Amino acid sequence: MTEPIADASGAVVGELIVMHDISAAKAEQHRLMAVAAGGSLVLLVGLLGFVFVLLGNTDKGIQQQQAMIRDSEARLRAITDSAQDAILMMDSRGAISFWNPAACNILGYRSEEVLGKNLHELLAPERYHEAQRKAFSDFARSGRGNVVGKTIELAARRKDGKEIAVALSLSAVSLNGQWHAVGILRDVTEKKQAADRLEEALSLSTRRQAETEALLAAARAVLENRTFEAAARRIFELCKHGVGATAGYVALLADNQEENEVLFLDAGPMPCNVDPSLPMPIRGLRSAAYRTCRPAYENDFASSEWVKYMPAGHVA
Repeated sequence: MTEPIADASGAVVGELIVMHDISAAKAEQHRLMAVAAGGSLVLLVGLLGFVFVLLGNTDKGIQQQQAMIRDSEARLRAITDSAQDAILMMDSRGAISFWNPAACNILGYRSEEVLGKNLHELLAPERYHEAQRKAFSDFARSGRGNVVGKTIELAARRKDGKEIAVALSLSAVSLNGQWHAVGILRDVTEKKQAADRLEEALSLSTRRQAETEALLAAARAVLENRTFEAAARRIFELCKHGVGATAGYVALLADNQEENEVLFLDAGPMPCNVDPSLPMPIRGLRSAAYRTCRPAYENDFASSEWVKYMPAGHVA
């Protein structure tokens, strides 16, 4: 360090120089810098190691996640492949996007034949198309619909064109902001046929029971009524009730074997101006009944061939 020396008047007349040996200090400074540099290097190496460990762990985590995804996909595939019911998915455009093996077995199409094709046009009978187009428009917009979340029975069309009865459970799934439909479909054709046969058998049994009861009631009518006309009226009422008729008459074969003689006529709620005393020749539908000794019927008599056999005055 240099310090100026001044006299009484303030003029500089010399200088004072003081020197310090800083060799040790410089050495200490270099040592500290070396230590600091070494510490920084250690810190840098540590940070790099942490980064490598972090990257390694991240990569391992990604691999684990990928393995979990593959495992989930394998499980899902195993479930859908082994399912006995058809599992279908329809995208937001109405195209088939998933088709499991059971769908092939039930509907006859391989997956490569149907993926990307319109589900309704491919599988739904023509009579459903208009209603399905309207319903799908609402579903694609909102994910809602009258059959979403329900199980319904309807007809589906197989590849061979045959219609089968199916039970369809429908759910809505949102993927990437768009609504998709997942359907689980079961062939219930045999079940429905069995139910129809059972219903038919029950209906036949009910009819047979009603017929038996009517026959017994008719027998009682014969025993309980002293006159033929009274018994005939009671039997007529039983027959009318049994077949659901609203009007009719009872007639007997005349002695000439060519005409009917009306015993009584019940027009019910229908307007009628028929004169029961008019002759009723044995022809037309009556002739068929007499000839075969079996019931003869026509569900639309006014439009049938039998109308032309009606004698004048017998048609209002």
